[in-house]
Amino acid sequence: MIDRRFLVFVLNAYQSFLFNEVLARWLRQAAAEKGFSLRSLRSPFGVYEFYDSLAPGPRAELHEMLIPVPGHDTVVTDERIRRIMGDVLQSEGIRLADLRVRQMHRIKVGGVDRAATVIPDGLSISRPEDDDLYPGRKKTTLRFFLSRGSYATLLIKRLMLPSAR
Repeated sequence: MIDRRFLVFVLNAYQSFLFNEVLARWLRQAAAEKGFSLRSLRSPFGVYEFYDSLAPGPRAELHEMLIPVPGHDTVVTDERIRRIMGDVLQSEGIRLADLRVRQMHRIKVGGVDRAATVIPDGLSISRPEDDDLYPGRKKTTLRFFLSRGSYATLLIKRLMLPSAR
C-alpha cells in the first residue's frame, strides 16, 4: 500500500543515517589516534562530528577517505570500517542483506562510496545588510556548490557552530 518512490526515499534516508553513524564513529577513532579535535552537533537523528583543524598529513588522508553508504551489496575492504559498520548495523538490529526489501519486488538499495569530508566549492558570503523580512535584523547570502549526496543544511549548521577556543 506504500508508494514505491516514497519507500525508496525512506530507505535512502535510512542509508544516510547509517553512513553518518559509521562516519562519526570512524572520526572519533581517528581523532583519538591522530590527536585532532572534533566538534559535535547533536540532532534527533544522531550526532554529527566535524573536525576543527588538521595537520596537513591527517587532512590529506581524511579528504581522500571514502566511507561506504551501506547497501545490500556493500563490500567493505577496510577492516576498521568493516568493524565499525558491523557495530552500527548490530546496534540497529539489521544486516546489510536487510536493505533488500524481499517483500516488495524491485525494492533494494545498493551501496555506494561517499567522501568522508566535503569542502564546498565557491563558498562566498555577502556583507551583512538589513533584512527585509525581519526589520531590525541583518541578513547575509551564502553561495556555494556541494557534491551530490551532500546537504546544505549540514554545512550551514557547521558554519554556525561556535569556534573552538
